[in-house]
Amino acid sequence: MTPCRTAAVDRAVGTATMFHVKPAAAAEPLDFAACVGAAVARLLERFDFVPPPSLLPRLERFAATLHRWGQRTNLTAAPTDPSAVAFHIADSLAPLILAGHPPLTAAFTRATSALDLGSGAGFPGLILAAATEGSFTLLERRRKRVSFLRVAAAAMELTNVRIASALDDLAEVGGQLRAQVSDQVNRRVGYDLAGYDLALARAFANPAEVFPIAARVIRPTGRLILYLTSAQSVPAPPPGFATAGSLSYSLPRDNGAFQGRLLIVRRRD
Repeated sequence: MTPCRTAAVDRAVGTATMFHVKPAAAAEPLDFAACVGAAVARLLERFDFVPPPSLLPRLERFAATLHRWGQRTNLTAAPTDPSAVAFHIADSLAPLILAGHPPLTAAFTRATSALDLGSGAGFPGLILAAATEGSFTLLERRRKRVSFLRVAAAAMELTNVRIASALDDLAEVGGQLRAQVSDQVNRRVGYDLAGYDLALARAFANPAEVFPIAARVIRPTGRLILYLTSAQSVPAPPPGFATAGSLSYSLPRDNGAFQGRLLIVRRRD
């Protein structure tokens, strides 16, 4: 057993068949998952953030899945680096870590519905879904990543997540009339992509591209949470939106401290 292994990881051995991996090959991903879980716990302690009891075991199962899939699918830059994966997890949790500050107070409740735009490897939507009781829709256009998200959500035993694959459609029709958008997009995914309390966007090269999509999917009193890096300028909200707040935070990385920012934007009548 490696220094990172925990009882929670050992109990996860039973999920090996879920991932279609031979039992003899399961040790390395589980050891990796334990290292990720330990690193995440240390990062969260820096913020005095107490995770719900189910979160770390779920994150370890996510990490084991990412380790297996990441070696054959382009999911993230360093899928077998525990510190890199732990960073992405902690960064994804930033809205919960900062939830005591307006305008994020009570943003994530059991009644919250959230749409993650471009979920990729599950950052932040899958991670936030593991930490909260709200309902999450993860929107991702790439088929292999959609498959990964479905397997990871099942491994984490999440019942508050559904996966959609219509991001291109939403981007193309974001500026059109609501009825036209509903017809085109909802025929593709099979359910209504509108009326969400929150829209989430992380790692968008041009954050301003998110606003037309958010205008389509969030309800009139809904909010958009944009994850920004220090290298990205804060986009000015277009007509119909207003800045509700901006919260900065810092996370340690191997190459120095990461300076992040959450921009919270609300719909404006």
